[in-house]
Amino acid sequence: MKVTAAAVLALATAAFASPSERLAARSCGAPATYRCAPSKTTMEVCDWDGNWKPLVPGCPTGTSCADNPYGNNIPYCVAAPVTNPVNPSGSCTVPSQYSCFTDTSGKAGIQICDLSYKLQTVGLCPNYCAYIAGIPYCF
Repeated sequence: MKVTAAAVLALATAAFASPSERLAARSCGAPATYRCAPSKTTMEVCDWDGNWKPLVPGCPTGTSCADNPYGNNIPYCVAAPVTNPVNPSGSCTVPSQYSCFTDTSGKAGIQICDLSYKLQTVGLCPNYCAYIAGIPYCF
C-alpha cells in the first residue's frame, strides 16, 4: 500500500487536533439534520454527501446558536441569555409542543409544553417569533 506525504500530514494533523476540532471536522451521518456550528454563529445542516454545511447568513448580530435543551435536534438562534428570564405562565395541553410567546416586558420567545403540562422557556428571540411550516422560529 502506497502512502503519500499528504496522507501522512493529514493523519498527523488529525492526531494533534483537540477532541472538539476532531468532532467538528467529522462527517455527519444523517442528511437533513442540524447542529450549531462550533463557532455558535450559525447552524449547520448535514447535506446528502454527509458533510456539515453552514446555513447562510447565520445568526443575527447579538445572538448565538443554542441547542434545544428539550431533546430534539433543532438548534435556534437566541438572544444573549438573561440572568432572570421571565418564564411564560400557565398550563398547556400537548406535551413537547413548541409555540411562540411574548413575556411581560414585550420580548418574544419560544416556549415548550413540558411533561408536567407547564410552559417552559426555550429561549428569547432577538426580534420576534414566527412560525415556518408550524414550527416556531426566532427572527
